[in-house]
Amino acid sequence: MERTSRNRRVLSGKPSSRGVNRTPDAWFDKKLARYALAGGALLAAPLAAKADIIYSGALDEVASDGGSISVSMDSSATIDFTLNTYLWNYGGYGSFGGESYTEPNTGTTLESAPLASGASVGSGNTFGGAFTLFEDYGYYSEYSYEYSSSGCGYKGEYPCYATGYSGPYYNTYGSWPDSGTPYYLGVSFTRGGQTYYGWAEVATYVTTGSAEVVLYGYAFNDVAGASILAGEMTNPVPEPKPTMALLALGAVGVMALRRRRNAARKPA
Repeated sequence: MERTSRNRRVLSGKPSSRGVNRTPDAWFDKKLARYALAGGALLAAPLAAKADIIYSGALDEVASDGGSISVSMDSSATIDFTLNTYLWNYGGYGSFGGESYTEPNTGTTLESAPLASGASVGSGNTFGGAFTLFEDYGYYSEYSYEYSSSGCGYKGEYPCYATGYSGPYYNTYGSWPDSGTPYYLGVSFTRGGQTYYGWAEVATYVTTGSAEVVLYGYAFNDVAGASILAGEMTNPVPEPKPTMALLALGAVGVMALRRRRNAARKPA
């Protein structure tokens, strides 16, 4: 009897709290219900949140000869930085030239070196304040020379001097190319005390008589502290999804359990 009792327990599962052994069908139904609920819960569960790349869309904003472009990385009322142009000519024998430069606002820092497509923008970059994209200028050099005249100096005892100018001389300054070729500007900005990283596609063309800067677009990673690749416009990581096997388990388990219960309700 003892061996028979043990065999029955193996077939029927553990005794219930009331000491009544369940039938094999009841044991199977309970197991099936557990698997069905697990699979069904997976079907109903929300997918894991993902990072989003927030992209401005293709732009072609131009500022020239004293104009500027203000940029809000998240398209809010908060301006993160400005792209400026400046043109000057002091006339006569003064200096003259053109310049394009950045002006970050509070909470924003910029990577001064132009970045190529695919370069990482994140905590490992070197960010700083305002800087010159490119400057092209000319100037004249002033000098003095001596000439003879009976009217110079005290009773003509000292020589006479005059001022002359040489030049013009030309020079350039800045790490960005002035050919109009676009590169990426690394951007670090803050919202609500959190730091976000992004990029802006910028080109500049500067001569001694003109200054122009173009903004082609910008984007940022909306996960605080997460990096982004220069030029990246789409989500870098796909959402994790349940496997087809688990989805099938949930669906098949639910249907099998319903069939068994419906069959049990039918009169003999």
